[in-house]
Amino acid sequence: MAISNGPSTSAKSAARIAAAASLALLAACATPEQRADEMAAYIAENYGPTCAKLGYEPGSEGHRNCMLSMYNTDQIRQTMPAWGPTWGRFRR
Repeated sequence: MAISNGPSTSAKSAARIAAAASLALLAACATPEQRADEMAAYIAENYGPTCAKLGYEPGSEGHRNCMLSMYNTDQIRQTMPAWGPTWGRFRR
């Protein structure tokens, strides 16, 4: 008689895929307003303190512009290739 060590690897993979799909479906249920609120909270949490340290008064238009500028810069950096458009220019 063989002793089972729990679910097989394929069963574990299927369970992970099902969990990820369920999470994706739940995330898709958020309204545009909820997604906008979540994005605003993320930006304020991650970039707000830095902009405040740079001298922008929290809640001011300059502070909001600073946070959005930093967020947009990070988004651009994440989508660009690591080598960038000037990769060969600095090689010796």
